[in-house]
Amino acid sequence: GEGGSWDEYSCQTAANYWTTVTDDNLRGHLESAWQPSCCSSSPTPIATPAPAPTPPVPTLCLAGEAWSNSTTAGQACLKNGASIGDSNFGYTQAKCDGEGGSWDEYSCQTAANYWTTVTDDNLRGHLESAWQPSCCSSSPTPIATPAPAPTPPVPTLCLAGEAWSNSTTAGQACLKNGASIGDSNFGYTQAKCDGEGGSWD
Repeated sequence: GEGGSWDEYSCQTAANYWTTVTDDNLRGHLESAWQPSCCSSSPTPIATPAPAPTPPVPTLCLAGEAWSNSTTAGQACLKNGASIGDSNFGYTQAKCDGEGGSWDEYSCQTAANYWTTVTDDNLRGHLESAWQPSCCSSSPTPIATPAPAPTPPVPTLCLAGEAWSNSTTAGQACLKNGASIGDSNFGYTQAKCDGEGGSWD
């Protein structure tokens, strides 16, 4: 035969294939072949923490405006943990001091978190008017953080307590016309692949 190649593949590629296999016998053979390479029983597996969820951009901003999470939205006068006044509505640090409160700066993200809890449309409108100038910009090219690539689910190839590795080499396959005709995990060799007209890539 002609056109074969001996190709290394990752544990992620193996897992992607494994999830399509419906024959329980074949799944068992694949698990036995790939677990030693793709699963480790390290007591402290190195795991990439899930990215913190990106808070949705509040609809505080008008169409075409960019939202800024970290910009200062205002100062609040806090007394016993509750806001009793806000710089956006004329409250001053002197008045706050006179009331025995603490004058605390807060971010646009904090403002947005609060805004999403407000159900009174009138109050929401006042808050939008107060926070839009600080938290929204009409920059023609807002800097957007791309959404992180979704983390593929950890396949159940591993036993409980074992850590999965996406990038570890799971084996080598002999490919001919784009289809696997043999696998190193099942005794297929590069020599046999070469004998079938394959080439080492």
